[in-house]
Amino acid sequence: MPSPPILEDTLEGPPGTSLNDFRHPKLRRFPRHDSQINWLEYLGHGEEGIVFKATIGGGKPVAVKVFWRTQRPALEQRYNGHVRQPEWPFEEECRTVALIEKMKWAMQYVETDPKQTIHLDRKPETRHDAFRLLLAFSDEQRHRSAEHGSPGFPLIFPSITACHGWMTVRRDKLPRLDPPVWKEIDEQLDWHWAIVYDFVPEEEQDIAVGQTHLDFFYATGLTLEAYKSDNWRAGRLVDFGDVCSPFTRGWTPPFAPCDAKTWFSTPGSVRPAVSKHMIIA
Repeated sequence: MPSPPILEDTLEGPPGTSLNDFRHPKLRRFPRHDSQINWLEYLGHGEEGIVFKATIGGGKPVAVKVFWRTQRPALEQRYNGHVRQPEWPFEEECRTVALIEKMKWAMQYVETDPKQTIHLDRKPETRHDAFRLLLAFSDEQRHRSAEHGSPGFPLIFPSITACHGWMTVRRDKLPRLDPPVWKEIDEQLDWHWAIVYDFVPEEEQDIAVGQTHLDFFYATGLTLEAYKSDNWRAGRLVDFGDVCSPFTRGWTPPFAPCDAKTWFSTPGSVRPAVSKHMIIA
C-alpha cells in the first residue's frame, strides 16, 4: 500500500521547489515530533479529526489536528463493477500544505532575483489548467518565464496559517474529554497521524485579510469547500481540509474570484455553538 506524501526530513529551511517537487508534493516532519505534548484546550472536531491547542517541547501554543483515520481507506466496490479509492484526509491535507509552503518560498525567490518570474497566464477552468498554475512556481518554470520575457503576476502571499509539519501521536497520549469525543476508525492501531499549525486566536473575520486569502487561492488554482465559519478566524483559514488542490477528487473549477464580504456573510454561516468539552486527563 502506498505511503502517505510525507518526508522524514524536518520542516526547517526551504523545501524543494523543482518541477518534480510540485508534481509530487510531500510534507516534512514537525521538528519537535518526539517532545512532550502539553494539551491545553479542545478546539473542535469533525469528519476528518479532532483539533487541540497544545504546547510541544516547551514551545509556543500551536494547533494540533489529529486525524481519525490512520490507514488509507480500502477500495470500494461501485455499483457498476468498478472500484474506487476513497480519499484519505491526512494524505490530501499533507499535499495541500506542502504545495502552499513551496509557493511561499518560490514567491520569495522571485522577489530577490530578477531572473525569475511567476507567470500565471490563465483562469483555472480545468484540472489541467490548475496543474499548470502550480507548476509555474517551480524552479524550472520561474527561470523559463523570465527568459521568455513573460510578465509576472501581481500576487500577494497572504498571512496563511503556518504549517509546522506532520507527526504521530499515540492514542494513550491523547487527552480524555468530558463529554467524550471519539470516532472509531482503525481501532486495531494505537497511534494517529497529526499535523501541527500555528494557533490562531478566535476573532471576528477580517475582510481585508480574507480577501488576500481568497485571491491567492483563486489565482493558484486551489479551490475551497463551502464556507464554514468555525474554519476561519480573523480572516485566516485554519482548517486546510477545506482546500482542494487539483490532486484531489473534490477539485472543481472556480467560477470567478470571490468577494470576501460575500464569502463571510454566506447565509447559514453563523458560527455554531461548540460543545464545551473539557480536558480531564
